[in-house]
Amino acid sequence: MTGQRIVLLRHAEKAQPDDHIQGVDARGRPDENELSVRGWQRAGALAHFFAPGGGDLGVPDALFAGPPTAAHPSRRSVSTLEPLAQRLGRPLELSFQRGQEAELADALARRDGLVLVAWDHRGLNRIAQALMGDSPATPQPWPQDCFDRFWIFTREGTRWQFVQRPQRLLAGDAYK
Repeated sequence: MTGQRIVLLRHAEKAQPDDHIQGVDARGRPDENELSVRGWQRAGALAHFFAPGGGDLGVPDALFAGPPTAAHPSRRSVSTLEPLAQRLGRPLELSFQRGQEAELADALARRDGLVLVAWDHRGLNRIAQALMGDSPATPQPWPQDCFDRFWIFTREGTRWQFVQRPQRLLAGDAYK
């Protein structure tokens, strides 16, 4: 397989009750299972970044997000990529749930091109571990308060190479 790349990102910003920041749905109504206003801004910035003529990572060939379930009702991963899916006219793959990270990694590894995945931060490291196995380059768990990073996996022969980089999409994002 040539040109195989997987980009993992945490869903965009969520409500922070201690800071009195609420989650809101796409119409601005309070919803604890949705993104914060800053999260919606990030979702829009990601839609621009991954659209043709946007950022330097290219246009995704496939989009995956963790869907809400009865046990985990958060829509944040879906809401993070919906604007991009709509802009590209591509479906948002919702066939894997939290707890199915190994199966998701297996499906991702069989895809050609650029694949973009938005997920809950607790599962991102499990996806990375499933891709990279026991490699010392496997990233550490995703920090709980981080929303502005890309984890990029590129296939080099039979092995995955990993690099982490900042998104640099919104004011206040990390630049290193």
